[in-house]
Parts: sequence; structure tokens; C-alpha cells
Amino acid sequence: MPAGTPERVDIPLPDDLVARVHAFARGHDVTVSTVLQAAWGLLLGRLTGRTDVTFGVTVSGRPADLDGAHDMIGLFINTVPTRVTLRPDQTLVSSVRELSSQQAVLMDHQYEPLAELQRLAGHRELFDTLVLFENFPVDAEQLRRTEEAAGLLVTGARGHDATHYPLVLVALPGRDRLALALDHRPELLTAHQVATIGAQLLSVLDQLVDRPDSSASAVLPGLADP
Repeated sequence: MPAGTPERVDIPLPDDLVARVHAFARGHDVTVSTVLQAAWGLLLGRLTGRTDVTFGVTVSGRPADLDGAHDMIGLFINTVPTRVTLRPDQTLVSSVRELSSQQAVLMDHQYEPLAELQRLAGHRELFDTLVLFENFPVDAEQLRRTEEAAGLLVTGARGHDATHYPLVLVALPGRDRLALALDHRPELLTAHQVATIGAQLLSVLDQLVDRPDSSASAVLPGLADP
């Protein structure tokens, strides 16, 4: 099916929830990206009624152990499948830790083309939702010096990428900030449906960081259907 022009639904994220997500990530030695991916996997399980879900994750392709990675010019990003298995007796925090360990192993294979992974798996499509963590660090001091030298003021910059996936979770992090949005294909999902999914995601995040020792089965059934 040809992809139409995607639309975006912003997900209002309360400041207190942002603070708790960051505190949870620091306290359990995981990244905010991992926390969001775990929440997305839990939500997909709830929405699909499945205990084994897969979604795509966009990786930078510039690992810290690659010499000169930050000085190389070019597009290195790749999309890799991420699998989350939901077990009734597993706690929410153990799901996050398991995903974190899985991602550490995955990093050794992040350069493998998605088309090749699809061929090896014997499936044309491995997933139909994507998590995009737009972590573009900005050197504030360097930006200030550049502005002063050029006599210009950068007041804001925003980019928007379109994909063919029906639903994409977009995260825009900061030092103590976090903004979320859902890009969707309007011919497949209405804005109302997507907004409801966004509200459910916030509910999962809230319960994940506040009740980490609860089981997934005790949390997910309490969510409303979209």
C-alpha cells in the first residue's frame, strides 16, 4: 500500500512524569530510550493481545567505540527490529533490564541492513511500528560563540522525517526534558485513535516508573481500548 503524507499528534507529557522517567532511568542504570521502548512494547502487547511483539528502532550507527565516528560525514542511521516478550510473572522493571541487555547485544549487529534481516527471517515485514529517539546533541557554548561571531540568533530548529510505517513513536529528549509525538498514516489510523494510544502510553509510563515491581499482567488490563 503506498504511503500517504503522515500526520503528527503531539503527546502532552507532564513535567512530573518527565522527571520520574529520568529518575527511573538513572536509578536502574538504563537509558531513557530503553524505558520508552519497554513502555512501547508493553503497550503493543496490550493493543494486539499478544505476548510476543516486535517493533523497529532507529539507531545512530555511530557507536562510541568507533574511532572518529563523530567526525565522519554521512548518514549512518539504520533501523533494526526489537523484540519484547511479555511474561505474566515478570515485573515491569525486569522487562526493562532484559530489554537493556538485549540492546547491548544488538549493538554488535546494528549495521546489518533491514532488507537482509527480512530475507534471513523469511518475512517481508518484521514490524509495522517504529520508535525514533531523536537524540541530536547541541553544544550550547559553541552555538553561542557562532551566533556572536556571525551576528545571528538561532531561535529554534525543527526537522520532520516521513516513513511508510503506520505508526511511529518520536521522542525528542533533552538534559531534563522529554517531548513525545506519534506520527501516523491518516488513511490507516485517525487522529483520535492515535491520541488515545498516546494517552495509553503515558499511562504505561506512569505505572512503569511508579510501580516497577508490579507484573505486566497486573498493569496492562487496566488500560482502555482505543
